[in-house]
Formats: sequence, structure tokens, C-alpha cells
Amino acid sequence: MDLTCKVVSRAKSNSLVGKTITFVFKTNRTQWTSKRISLTDYTNDIDTIYSSVLYLFETIWNYHSIRAIRINLGKTVNQYDLNIQLELFNPALSIIGEKITNDRTRDNN
Repeated sequence: MDLTCKVVSRAKSNSLVGKTITFVFKTNRTQWTSKRISLTDYTNDIDTIYSSVLYLFETIWNYHSIRAIRINLGKTVNQYDLNIQLELFNPALSIIGEKITNDRTRDNN
């Protein structure tokens, strides 16, 4: 998790979001093994990146000792250059809307 935090903090400090996550590790045999995954959306969210790295690790680890690990966030772009479409029917927004509605009905009673 610490390595993922470093990758995410570096991306956030440079206002970058990425779409590809690569996990690379080196075994005792000095052999590097890597695997990457492409996400559907650009992100610099630590939970999304960490869960992707964990998935990649579980799919390629062959139970040998590990000497080194690398995590890369690829296909990066400046987050302010993205044209993100806001969703009108976002479930998170509807929950907020219900909370506001419920608060208003309590005020009227």
C-alpha cells in the first residue's frame, strides 16, 4: 500500500490521472515479470489503483520470493485537460438529494 500511496501522491502533485496500471516484480532469479491492466476511466484514486495492483499481483505471482516491486501509472494526462461528462442520474447525487428531501420534510412537521 505504501508504494501505491507514493505513486498516487506523485500523480496528484503533478495533477495527473492515468488509465493504465502496470505491476512489475523481480524474483530471486533476477527475472522481471510484469502485467498491466487498462481501466475504463482515467483515475488517480488510491483505492482503484491499489485494488488493480492487488488483482495483477494475484494473477501473476508464482509463489517465488520477490526481490523488487514496481508500480507504474501509465497513459497519464493532466486532469484539467480531461472533458469529464457529469452524470445527471449519478447514484451518489440521488442519495444526497434524498437526504435533502428528508431534511426538508422534517422541517415542515
